[in-house]
Amino acid sequence: MTLARGLLRGIFALLVAAVAFVLAKIIIDGWDEVVASYRSMDYRFLAVSFLFGQLNVTCLTLLWWGLFKHVNGGVGMPLAMAARIFASAWLGRYLPGRIWTAAGKVYLGRQQGYDLRRLTISVFFELTLSVTAQATVALILIILFFDGVIFGSQFGVPLAALAVAGVMVAIHPAVFWRVVNTGLRKIGRPPIAAEEVLSYGAILAFFCLYGLQVLVMGACLYFFARALTPLAGEPSLFVLASFVVANFVGRIVFVAPVGIGVREGALTALLQFKLSLALASLITVLSRVWLVLIDLSFVALVFLVKRLGRVT
Repeated sequence: MTLARGLLRGIFALLVAAVAFVLAKIIIDGWDEVVASYRSMDYRFLAVSFLFGQLNVTCLTLLWWGLFKHVNGGVGMPLAMAARIFASAWLGRYLPGRIWTAAGKVYLGRQQGYDLRRLTISVFFELTLSVTAQATVALILIILFFDGVIFGSQFGVPLAALAVAGVMVAIHPAVFWRVVNTGLRKIGRPPIAAEEVLSYGAILAFFCLYGLQVLVMGACLYFFARALTPLAGEPSLFVLASFVVANFVGRIVFVAPVGIGVREGALTALLQFKLSLALASLITVLSRVWLVLIDLSFVALVFLVKRLGRVT
């Protein structure tokens, strides 16, 4: 470990500790506000949140499985195998560095005999399209629902349409691959050949599917918040948008495993515009625990199905 990396991780650990301390203090100091907002746990919404959480990770699995099939000349791997590879690699997101989920899929897929380059390209598409779609959805939600916080509502729809148009141009192969291959050449790596890339139609299809997946993730967390406190109308849309935006902010900070600390700070800062600061902090902390439980239950379910399959 280099000195710079060790220093960066030390700073990150201090940041996480500071965020945890601040959130805990806010919750304790504002406990009366939490009690005033809290009625009782609505287990119906909690169950819906859990289902959306499982659907979210399932969608991510299916999308990577489909991407690999596309870049592998239409020849994919068995879905059960892809699910086990994805589930095993998914736990890597809790390790520092944020590369272990991607590297895990490549490594485990290679162990099953699949082509290393095609696996790498599929993971590259997965990262690029998922991050681009998440950024686009987050930007649109900011424009449409953060009225008075970041943008005004007068130009909301035109700005959202302009953002979508800009993304459509940016992901066109004539633009996107020229930029990617230029970067690969600069670092001494072979460029990606035409037969290894997706058509523009396939790129758009996967981009839209990843956009829907982002909304599924947002719905999971919205229903979790709804299980804790009543939400309706415009505040509910703001809360959903806040989860999507905060998750994106946490995702692009690569040094933080699953964006921990960064996501919590961003989410609390946004939620406090519609909820009390103490309640916003409590939802932020509990939603992190909830996401961990959803991830662990997904991985456990995948390998339980495998075990049951062996028994039968």
